[in-house]
Amino acid sequence: MHMDMNSDSGLQESVRKLFVGLAPERQGELTTLWELYSPQFHLVSKTVRDRDFVLETWHCMILLDVRTLRAFWLGAFIAWEGFCQIHEQATTGAANFARLEKMHGTLDRILTREDAWAVEMPAAVPEPGYFPDGKESPMERLPAELACFSLGWALLHEIRHLQHQQQGTATRLEATEEQRRDEELSCDAFATKFLLDRVVDFASVQDEDANDVRMKRETGIYFALFTMTLLGPRFWPESASHPAMQKRIDTIVDLMGATGTRKSDAVARGAFEALRLRYSGVPVPFAHEQ
Repeated sequence: MHMDMNSDSGLQESVRKLFVGLAPERQGELTTLWELYSPQFHLVSKTVRDRDFVLETWHCMILLDVRTLRAFWLGAFIAWEGFCQIHEQATTGAANFARLEKMHGTLDRILTREDAWAVEMPAAVPEPGYFPDGKESPMERLPAELACFSLGWALLHEIRHLQHQQQGTATRLEATEEQRRDEELSCDAFATKFLLDRVVDFASVQDEDANDVRMKRETGIYFALFTMTLLGPRFWPESASHPAMQKRIDTIVDLMGATGTRKSDAVARGAFEALRLRYSGVPVPFAHEQ
């Protein structure tokens, strides 16, 4: 399976298929959404936009760049590797974080080099959009699938910005900082609820356990939060436009009704705990327990 993310035309179809694949029970709503808002996804050249990454919305256009795509993809593999090593450390005391450090190094190069496509992915990490065979390489297939939920959550966040802009409810130039931050939380909530609110509908049609379906989707959402945190300390504090990363994590944890004891919570705890090895003071799920 491959998703074409190399061009605008391929990106349009890939994103729509991504949303349907992540939440098939929402296909009718997605069709209506496309009819009402006509979202257009565009790859932006880093030679034009001098930033670490681009992910933003202007009316019908949702702009993103190669760094964003590759960062969310690799971020899921980094989160999974971190969880696996923390789990190994807790159970056998024999964790090896060498591969994790190499993965961090690759992400650093993706975020700083002009040609992000030219940065080779770490060993056993496929290129974005390629899915290893689940039977032959289950430990590579799982983070690839979770990367789709992570990126999908981020793009759904932008879809809500698009709705706000076209509905006239987006923050205006004269908006207060608090209003701007509230819109970001609104977009976080939309993306989260879109993936989780009708899990039971999907599970009943597919004859799957709803708890298993929810756990996978929640883990993907945690990995989106992880990837945003992974970008580094300068993105963590509250800004004029965005809430503090800790508040965003706390708000989404509350919205998911997370107890801290479910499988998805355990994976998130391990991934974020491994991130502490790289950064001190990392925002984490269930920070009140620290």
